[in-house]
Amino acid sequence: IYDLSEEIFVSAATIRRDIQVMNSICANFQITVAYNSDQLSLSGKEKNLRHLLNYIYCTEYESQELTMSKIQELYPQYDAFRIKKIIEKSCLEQHYMINGLSSVDIVLDTLIAIDRMKHSFLVEDNEQKEAFPAFQYHELLLSQKIIGELEKLYDIHYTALETEQFTILLCSHLLKIDYQKISLNNLEKMVG
Repeated sequence: IYDLSEEIFVSAATIRRDIQVMNSICANFQITVAYNSDQLSLSGKEKNLRHLLNYIYCTEYESQELTMSKIQELYPQYDAFRIKKIIEKSCLEQHYMINGLSSVDIVLDTLIAIDRMKHSFLVEDNEQKEAFPAFQYHELLLSQKIIGELEKLYDIHYTALETEQFTILLCSHLLKIDYQKISLNNLEKMVG
């Protein structure tokens, strides 16, 4: 703590107070913060750590829009724009749309996952699964296609639980109709 306080020009007491604030935020994600001597560590389930990272990034950019350029700055070692293109192209092939804000959310979550996997932090299949509705066959195909391209591109492997989480994320943002080209015919096809 003392080395860190000197490095960032704040008192050790300020760092201790900041750690208490971190503890309260992390508790919302079932993450614990521990420090001893000069080491600070976070512990908890990997999926909760990823949710915490997403929360931190979104909170950091709360006063301004989180854009693809800003996400690229967060993860310069990966191509955020290429990931966005993979997702959007795959969705269009299956006649789905994702609006711009949703695609930014998906890319951020995907980059967090890719970076954690590249550093051998995996969501293990033995982590508690939550009950989610079954996916449509074409939604699973879409998700698997995107994941397959990401696995090849970044030499990673999605576990079954990571695949399920990505599919949930993707499906929660999909639109079956392009609202910019809406027509009575489109609505009748969608509604029946």
